[in-house]
Amino acid sequence: MKNAVDIPYDAVFTANTLHIMSWSLVAKLFQLVGDMLPLNGKFIIYGPFNENGSYSSASNRQFDHSLRQRDANSGIRHLEDVIDLANTHHLTLNKRYEMP
Repeated sequence: MKNAVDIPYDAVFTANTLHIMSWSLVAKLFQLVGDMLPLNGKFIIYGPFNENGSYSSASNRQFDHSLRQRDANSGIRHLEDVIDLANTHHLTLNKRYEMP
């Protein structure tokens, strides 16, 4: 049986995870994905983000507050920080979809 890192991946998908992980674990996830994906591979992320220092809705503000009360290392991430992190691991924002 092959080790998971020996198997080529075309895409990695994660949903509703970046806001429940510490930033150091988010960074580790991006490092591993950046190391494993081939050129033109896809890293697809679904979840809430802040943009330009603002919440996208009042409900996201409340959600972020509840996340941080539970664990100070979690919380809704700033899109700009996530893009910067991605760039350090040779990942680039290719397309973005607004979700309801």
